[in-house]
Amino acid sequence: MIFFTASAILAATVSLGYALWLFLTERATRFMAFAIAIFLLLGMGDLANLMYRTAPTKDIAFFYLEVYSTIGALGILTLFESSVSLPMYSPKWIHLLAIPELLFIGMIWETHLIQYGIEKTQVGWLLTKPGSMYIVAVLYTYLLALLALMIFYGFYKTQVNPRLRQALRWFLLGVALFMSASFVYYVIPVAYGIPDPNPIASLLLVLLTAWGFRDLGHSQLVKLALSQTLLEVSPDLVMVTSPEGEILFFNAAVGHHIPDAVKIKSVHSPQVFGPEFSLDKPEQEVTIANRAFLLESTPLKDKWGQPGYLIIGRDITDMKRLMEELEILSITDPLTGLYNRRYLTTRLEREVSLAKRYGRDFLVFMLDLDDFKMVNDSMGHRAGDYVLTQAANIMKSRFRETDVIARYGGDEFAGILMTERLDQGQEILTRILEELKQSDLTWHGHKISASFSVGITSFKCSGRNVESLLAIADSALYEAKR
Repeated sequence: MIFFTASAILAATVSLGYALWLFLTERATRFMAFAIAIFLLLGMGDLANLMYRTAPTKDIAFFYLEVYSTIGALGILTLFESSVSLPMYSPKWIHLLAIPELLFIGMIWETHLIQYGIEKTQVGWLLTKPGSMYIVAVLYTYLLALLALMIFYGFYKTQVNPRLRQALRWFLLGVALFMSASFVYYVIPVAYGIPDPNPIASLLLVLLTAWGFRDLGHSQLVKLALSQTLLEVSPDLVMVTSPEGEILFFNAAVGHHIPDAVKIKSVHSPQVFGPEFSLDKPEQEVTIANRAFLLESTPLKDKWGQPGYLIIGRDITDMKRLMEELEILSITDPLTGLYNRRYLTTRLEREVSLAKRYGRDFLVFMLDLDDFKMVNDSMGHRAGDYVLTQAANIMKSRFRETDVIARYGGDEFAGILMTERLDQGQEILTRILEELKQSDLTWHGHKISASFSVGITSFKCSGRNVESLLAIADSALYEAKR
């Protein structure tokens, strides 16, 4: 009896103290609110059990037995409701399973269908005459507890975060031990001959849970880590770290893109976001498994200071690819695939600026297809487009990578030759002209002869800006056509 009394007092003190600590440390998320209620009921149950066993009279003992039974049923109800409140799919009707347990609580106080008579033994007062509904109520209560454990276990299996898995693992172990001890003692009558193991089992439940939840960090981090409904279904990477970068939580998206994340301790490890990553940068772009992510690091603050960082990474691979495609479209002629007039002007401004700074030279040319209007008028615009496309393909294949060729408008082309020698520029354009003349351009059985006229000038000979360069090259072009 001394052992039972000491263990009951210790268990009640630890349970109530842990519930109070959870409440005062502001860990009252929805799940933690259930946890506080469970440990509060656990501690009150240990006290009611002690009062029941050590009551001075039979009537007082029977009253505390009813209190103890009610607290136990409420504890199972809280455990069950906490399990179905987890962010997993649970049908709404499952809450109806709690109704019979509430009816059993009513029977405890209004009838003798569950508890009928008690007697004093060597281990204190004990229920020796169960009511006719006792076995039904007990079995249903333990089945409800078993269902709750199965739901918790299913939730545990879906988690990729090692810290949350660890917390759930210890909590499940503690609940399983407590329910096993309670079942053995109250369902198997022979166990009445031994001291009640429930206070020790409840103490183990509290200690195991506290041990498992020790690494879930500060209050704000726990709130984030347990907000699974949004975090786990989010396609964005979500990670929570300590101020030093220790990984405290990550969602399923992180586990998908970084399979080894479960083995990595720190966010500063190169296997996570690369060697250039820093928590001090509010925004940074990183590459993970050949995909681009924009990371945002936000300090988490509470009234005690900064307990860590929240990192959110958005996959911007498709957006970057789309932007690159739009950029290409904005500087490309859709018919020929050459650069357009906009890009040529921008590039010329850059080359003029560099030429002025470093005193170098380059060539600019304007090119116009001969008799192109006749092709359009006699064969149609589709034939004209065909000639433009073939001429553009020849130019693209013969110009160097450092040169620029653009469709300037209609049948006019213009470009930049990155050389200071006028004769070299003339040689390149002459080769292209000869290849165009010798090409077999045939449109619906009609051979088309194509050639061009060209005007060329250099930066040093043509003024000091883009407009003068293009104007002089254009004048030279029309001189060549005449």
